[in-house]
Amino acid sequence: MNKFTLFLVMMCLFTLGAKAQDATTPVLVGDLYYTLDDTNLTAETAAMPMNGNTQPRYDLTTVEVPATVDYNGNTYNVVAIGHSTFQSSLNLMQVTLPTSITAIADSAFKDSPKLIAVENMVNASVIEDYAFNNCPKLAFIQLSPDLTEISQHCFQSDSSLTAVTIPEGVTSIQVCAFQSCTSLKMVTIPSTVNVISNWSFDATAVQSITVPEGVTSIAAWTFSNNQALTTLKLPASLTRLENWACDKDAGLTSIYIAWPTPPENDEAAGIGVWGFGDQVDRNTCIVYVPSQYIDAYDSTWFYFTVKAYDQTGIVNVANETARAYYANGTLNMVNLDGYTVSVFSVDGQLAATFKANDTAVQLPLTPGVYVLKATNGQAKKTIKFIAK
Repeated sequence: MNKFTLFLVMMCLFTLGAKAQDATTPVLVGDLYYTLDDTNLTAETAAMPMNGNTQPRYDLTTVEVPATVDYNGNTYNVVAIGHSTFQSSLNLMQVTLPTSITAIADSAFKDSPKLIAVENMVNASVIEDYAFNNCPKLAFIQLSPDLTEISQHCFQSDSSLTAVTIPEGVTSIQVCAFQSCTSLKMVTIPSTVNVISNWSFDATAVQSITVPEGVTSIAAWTFSNNQALTTLKLPASLTRLENWACDKDAGLTSIYIAWPTPPENDEAAGIGVWGFGDQVDRNTCIVYVPSQYIDAYDSTWFYFTVKAYDQTGIVNVANETARAYYANGTLNMVNLDGYTVSVFSVDGQLAATFKANDTAVQLPLTPGVYVLKATNGQAKKTIKFIAK
């Protein structure tokens, strides 16, 4: 090989290397950095580049991620929020996504202490581990109907999150997904879920849990440390309830089971007495069995008193708990009929008060976070919602 040929080969290798490097080097467009894919003309947001050994973070309060960005004569579709993009953004409060976003990478919003809402996640079919971990002000999350998994530690320690509707199509809820969401009172688990992993709802404020038919196993400590939990409904499909799955749930008063015949106390086979922990009061907690199966049971099972119930009377937790959401100038309410409702801005200013005789009220509100307080005699409800 002569010197000229060698020079051309070296130049080609250098050029290829430079293009490969450019493909992974974030570029600044507007307020944000992006990683660009020149082949597919797509982009994903990126964290600020390292400054020596220091990781700088965005100093932004609100962000509206664009659907496209222009760079060096090309237009790129923004399709993802990249790894750790907004992690530890200390002043970030609100993020609006374009509908082009299909993925939110690991740790994308992790450790953002003022983050209240991430809006328009309608097409985010992938949300990776730790994406919203430790966002203590995050009050509302609307998940994409295309989502198939709640990933590990995804919403862990989001202590302002009060209600979550997991969309139909999700098949698994992974380790510590909602652990230490201490204000989480309502969660709807869809019928498509078949895996609920360790600590996924540990230390929440959920009052009633309906495990859908199709779930065969509940891992250790899944529903533990839930002092507010009073009602647990288990499906006939369940074949394994690991030890301490419901440990330290001292307020548990009702357990609904649907097995035609009572499982024996056999931890190796899958159902053991310690699945319900050692702090559930077996003198006050009742196990309810479908009336058509009651003859197969003794008067006690796992030291609980056994009673019959009409299986048609069991309902999903979504129908038992008051909730509210705001869309297109309308405040929609569930299970608040007859309540006197007052709506306050997050700073305590009264925005409206009315008697909730209908399921929806036209209510013009400026964008922001609001608190709904409802009273009906001794009954009181407090719900956070977001007006867009």
